[in-house]
Amino acid sequence: MISIQQLINVAPFPQETKDELLAKCDDMSDSKKIEVESLCWALISQWYQNELGARQEKAMLEMAEGGKISSKEDFAKMSDTLFAEIVGKFKVEESQEDLEEVRAKLANLN
Repeated sequence: MISIQQLINVAPFPQETKDELLAKCDDMSDSKKIEVESLCWALISQWYQNELGARQEKAMLEMAEGGKISSKEDFAKMSDTLFAEIVGKFKVEESQEDLEEVRAKLANLN
């Protein structure tokens, strides 16, 4: 299970905001923790979609300019690579449960 502290650290908050949230984490009510968790997942999901789109656009631009030709498989690998990067940021043991949780949260928030 991914902790709220891990979510805060991975979410694209400014460092000051991360530090503030982490300092207050233990004193948060359960409802506040759920609210922060939802916000973190929404931000992570949005960052994922934006980053994936940017990488795909860059590949298409390179192809349009006569550079590297990307295949469907290359575009699929971009998604897999980006997913692996996000999972790595969580610093978890990458159990099947954690991987499925991240995949499900990213899929449900798009």
